Order: sequence, then structure tokens, then C-alpha cells
Amino acid sequence: MQKKQWIVAMFFFGMCIMFIPLFFVQSAERPYIRIEQGVSSTNKRTVTLYLLGPKHATDMRISNDGVFDDEPWEPYRSRKEWKLSYGAGIKRVYVQYRDTNKHVDSTIYQDTITYSIPANMVVGVQIDGGKETTASRYVTLTLTYSEGVEEVRISESSDFSRSVWLPVRATVPFVVSAKKGTKTVHVEFRDGNNTTRVVTDTIYYTEPNSAITPGTLLQGQTGYLFYYGVGGKIHPFLDTTVYQSWYENFDNVVQVSNRMLAEYVIGKPVCMRPGTWLIKFESDPRIYAVELGCILRPIYSQVEAYILYGEKWQERVHELPTAFKDDYRVLDTRRVTGIGEIDRDNDGVPKSVEDEYGTRDDRADTDLDGISDYEEIYFWFTDPTNPDTDGDGFSDGAEILAGYSPLGSGPLRNIPRNSYTYPRGSVVKNPDSTMLYYVGLNYTYIPIGNSIFVPEYTTNRLHSRFIIYPPFPITLSPIFNGRFHRSQEIVISPSDSNELFQVFPL
Repeated sequence: MQKKQWIVAMFFFGMCIMFIPLFFVQSAERPYIRIEQGVSSTNKRTVTLYLLGPKHATDMRISNDGVFDDEPWEPYRSRKEWKLSYGAGIKRVYVQYRDTNKHVDSTIYQDTITYSIPANMVVGVQIDGGKETTASRYVTLTLTYSEGVEEVRISESSDFSRSVWLPVRATVPFVVSAKKGTKTVHVEFRDGNNTTRVVTDTIYYTEPNSAITPGTLLQGQTGYLFYYGVGGKIHPFLDTTVYQSWYENFDNVVQVSNRMLAEYVIGKPVCMRPGTWLIKFESDPRIYAVELGCILRPIYSQVEAYILYGEKWQERVHELPTAFKDDYRVLDTRRVTGIGEIDRDNDGVPKSVEDEYGTRDDRADTDLDGISDYEEIYFWFTDPTNPDTDGDGFSDGAEILAGYSPLGSGPLRNIPRNSYTYPRGSVVKNPDSTMLYYVGLNYTYIPIGNSIFVPEYTTNRLHSRFIIYPPFPITLSPIFNGRFHRSQEIVISPSDSNELFQVFPL
């Protein structure tokens, strides 16, 4: 009897040895979502999600309420920053996955975490360390704020009608308005409870003792052109096309001696005006759109250039010397790779996703059909390894450029939803109306007016030749509910705006 019990026990032990590891392997591979690696609580609303999708998962969509009615699909990755819903308490985050064939996993995965935040916020602002006066329009705001404060917006207007929300930080550069006098800066804070509070500080602006008014165009005896900026520096125009992207003629240029120019500090060169030319550099085959703040946004393919600018997009391209690229900052808004993921061709598609689709991680357009792998995978849902997805004898890119769908017969009536966005600083004509829109911060569309003759258009010196007329119907969203003001400094000032554009409102 004891011998039989011993045999049974050994058999059971052996089975455990065989199947327990298998159980753990299977458990480890089971899809999940973990908030902050499974901790029970957090005092920050922005958290890191750790994700594991089913085998062959290529896309995911995430929600705070479990309802996936309008959440866009995005590339699947193992980590992602995410904002919990406002307010303290238990928070749930949901995720849904789909595979290469766009088959949606019916299981919705979720995780919970407790969000703790103080009920009240303590905030403050000080201009230039508490100084009473300044001779420069550039000032530094020192912000103090308690735990849980997330965003801030800044304005010289108490209604904040021209301001946008920005992530809070301890110091913020700001530009006060022209003309001497007392300047009141209003700062509105918002915390994780969606509670807001406004504080103010004042400083007296005395205006610099200068023979030249900020905003003046200068030309020295050597012929070089400069812009005298609000920071008291002169900014050179290194290329005639750069100058002409801001000004149509030379009527307002002031001739000065080289000796007078030598009295001023030379600032950063003027960048190409946003919303005008597309630029490329001699040693770089990629084309870039210029955005506010001397930012370069890559254009991925001929198809993207056509979708954004129409069939004559190549007429917008202007080449600059390679050395000029140092005056700009490349910001790829489409980068989706997460922490630790590989993307050797910098096309925005992680190597793990490229492996699922059979695309190359050393070439942005694997099948050379004129559409980048990113666009095919996430916008068009065409086959990035087959140049002719629908097998009609025409490549996917050629069909779109000709106005036809790459997924069957018939004309292309609309571009994919939640896909292409117009660069900030562009002026777009809505094909469904007469309204012109300016693409502002956060890619909001700001109504200008119904023609190029309205004051909001002419006083901001916008060029009619650069208006974008979309080749396909588009949805302009979100629409800014304020109005486009006349003579906005951020729009008409050619000086270095890398800091200015971040806080100066539209």
C-alpha cells in the first residue's frame, strides 16, 4: 500500500515538474495592461502603462472608460505614457488589441490604480526674481506650485482668450507687450482635479535706450539684412528666400553703418517662415515643413506631400546649404517607438511591428510604391510589402496621386480619418466653405476670415501664394473657439522664436 502511495506521489511530482513551468510560461505570455508596473497607488495623473498584447498584435487602443467609440488605433508598443481621468480615487485603464489582418481581439484588458492628489493647490508667480522694472521685453517667470498641479497658461489678458495650456515647470520665458508701462502677467494653473486658480505679478517696462525700434529691418554697408528683435539682438537673414518668406519687398529696410550694427549682439539667424516653403538640405534627401519655433517636421513620402499641399507641392521645395540645418530643430511628431524599441530607419514603425508585417527596418518605404511603411500600416491599411495592394496594375502611391483608392476601384473621396495633419503656421482653405484657417499651437485651426482681404489676414502679412488648398475633403478639428487677432507678434516676427512660440499666445 505504501509502495503504491509512493508511486502515485512520484507520478504527481513528475507531472508538476513538467506542467508547472509550462503554466508559468503560458501565464507570462497572457496579454495584459499594468499601470506603473502594478503598484497600488500614485500621486501623478500621468502614468506609464506596461502592455503585452496577444501574439501578432500590431495595434492597440486605450481608454479610461472602457468605451472604444472614438479612440484611435495606434501602433502596439510595450510602454506608453498615459493620463488618468481627472479627480482622486480608483482609476481604470482599458486596452484592446488587433493583429496584422486588423482582427480585433474581443477581450478588453484592464488594470486599476488609486490616484491620490491634494484637495487644494498652492501656487504663485514672480517676474524676474521680484524686480520692479525691466528694460527688456524678455522676462523670466518663476512659478511655484504644489503637488498635483499639471498645466499652466500665461497671458497679459485676464480672460486668457489667446492662451494655450502648457505643461507646468519652475521657470518660463515670457515676452511682455511693447510700449513702456506697468505689465501685469496673469498665470492660470490647473491640477489633477481639473481645478484652476489664477495668480498675478507686475513689473514696469521702461523700454531700452536704443535708436532702433524692435521689429526694424536693417541693412549694413556690406549688404547683409538683419531683423532687430524684441530681445535686443539683431538676427541675420542668411538666404534671400528666407527673407522673402517674411517680406514681399525691401521698402521698410533701414540703411545703417557697420559701426552701428557692431553695437548690437548678433542673435540666431532667421528661419524660414512657417507655412511657406518646404525645405531640404544639400546632404539630406528628406523634405521638411517648417513649423513655429524653427522646427522642422519631416515629410515622409510623395503621397504625404500631395495630401498636404496638392499636386504642385514640388513647387514649394527650396534647397538650403547643409550648414543651415543647425539653425533648426527636427521634431518628428509621428515618432511612436517606445522605451527600448528599435527603429533603425526612423520611419516611426518599431522593428517589432516591421517584423510582423515583413517590412524592412532599414528602408522607410519597403515596397517602393511612394507611400512610407508608416502610412501604409497606420493610415491606409494597404500592404506595405506589395506595391500594388489591390492588384489592378497600378502602384498604391500612383493611385493616390492620381486620385484613386489603392484598395479597389473608384475615386478617392476622403483621406483616412485621424491621419495627416497640417504643419503649424500653415494657412488652410476649407474646401467645404470660404473660410481660411491658421494652424496654431496644439494643431488647432483658428478661423481667420472669408477672404485674404480681411484685416486679420493682411495685418499678419500672410502670403496668398502659400495658402493650402486641400486636394481632398478634410475635417478641420479641433477648431479654436477664439479669434485670430491682428498683427500677432508670433506670426509676423522673424526673430528667433524657439522660446517665444512656446508661451506667446495666438
